[in-house]
Amino acid sequence: MTKIKVLQSALRDNMGLLSHDRFTRPLRSSRFSGETVRTNTRIRLLLTGLMLLNNIAAAQTIYEWHGDNNERNFSDLPPNNVDATATNLSATPTNEAEIEQRLATEDEARAAKVISDEVNRETAAAAAEEAAQRKAQRAANCARARQIQKKYNSNRRIYEAGPDGEPAKWLDIDEERSKAQKNVDTWCD
Repeated sequence: MTKIKVLQSALRDNMGLLSHDRFTRPLRSSRFSGETVRTNTRIRLLLTGLMLLNNIAAAQTIYEWHGDNNERNFSDLPPNNVDATATNLSATPTNEAEIEQRLATEDEARAAKVISDEVNRETAAAAAEEAAQRKAQRAANCARARQIQKKYNSNRRIYEAGPDGEPAKWLDIDEERSKAQKNVDTWCD
């Protein structure tokens, strides 16, 4: 006898599922309703459902413990002689609209950050360029102030030129040297 026939006969004898006359012939009558009830099939369905519920309930508890080398171990059955922490798991259905909305929000936040970073880089570059221009202007002013100071320190008399280039007014040399020194102090570090 082949393995399939052995299985079929075992199923037929024990469960009554493959026997044609068992499907059509009632096994027992129900006292409560007066109609013929297939009690055997109902009991099998009830037991099967209870077994599935038991497996589902057992699968929702996970045990965690640390092994010999401090590695973490997980199981759906509690280990023997080991202190394990039980964690109940619960599953919630996935809300695709909520996930899409969260992803869209995260994408918008990333895009806003990229734009913000670019604006910050441009602002920093503009500030650096402005600082470089101020530094260059300050260096030019310092060079001009030192040139004037050198000129005033090397001369005994200073005049203000008129429109024709001739001396129009003679200036106080000490006062002009003091002004030149102030300009050097202001523009040079």
